[in-house]
Amino acid sequence: MYKRDKYILPDSKSESWYRENVWIVFHELLNAEEAIQYAPEHHSRASGQRKNGKRKSPQEKQQVGRKTDGVIMCMSPELELGAMEMAKAGPNSTKALEDTLKLAKTMKDQFDKICDSSAISIDRILAASSSLSSSDLNRPPLTTFGLLIAGGTISFYTLQHRRGRFYQLSCQGTATLPSVWMANGRNTKMILSVLSFLLCFRRQAMAMAAMIGDLTDVDFRLPPPPGTALRAKLPSTIITPASSPRLRPTTTTTA
Repeated sequence: MYKRDKYILPDSKSESWYRENVWIVFHELLNAEEAIQYAPEHHSRASGQRKNGKRKSPQEKQQVGRKTDGVIMCMSPELELGAMEMAKAGPNSTKALEDTLKLAKTMKDQFDKICDSSAISIDRILAASSSLSSSDLNRPPLTTFGLLIAGGTISFYTLQHRRGRFYQLSCQGTATLPSVWMANGRNTKMILSVLSFLLCFRRQAMAMAAMIGDLTDVDFRLPPPPGTALRAKLPSTIITPASSPRLRPTTTTTA
């Protein structure tokens, strides 16, 4: 990546140049056979299905979902589990702030689509898993992922549902590529830390894709705890009643 331009990330290049010469690495990083697939410059199918969910007439024009700079999908089933926004401008720019909001909304649409596609309520499975002895049900919380690239800075986001009616968007970490790779290799450690960061992201996405594959399998069922009524163990689902006000996702940042 650095070698293409004499070990310097140039400021004079356009965003399309960065997409073709620098961010092209995501094609190799986020395409894993039978696990996850990366689609650049992609309209979110989850957002599109939400927008068209209340259409009453087949004559109405279909609305497309939010266009993102990249979408990460499960291979089986074909559900989206992450989104990506990229910009040449730095993390304090207006575009980066707008992309963060766009990323959060897309991740929520993806989360809701996974829940709609599950064999049974994912919220109930996760709530009951702590009381079951089966290790197969001790799963991490359902999570959708986001990558925000602003200049040479990469931020990793996760979105989860909290009990009640709230979603929590968290920044799990930030890494920055140096603009110049020094000839003596003094800042090589910074580059390796970014690569380690991205590989960790890939591993988490693949693990979540496997979990989603299980939860959306029609043969997957949750057995009741022995000697206990299933109804007494399970809280209400995450679906908000129609009479409730629409609430914005709760956004927090973790160190």
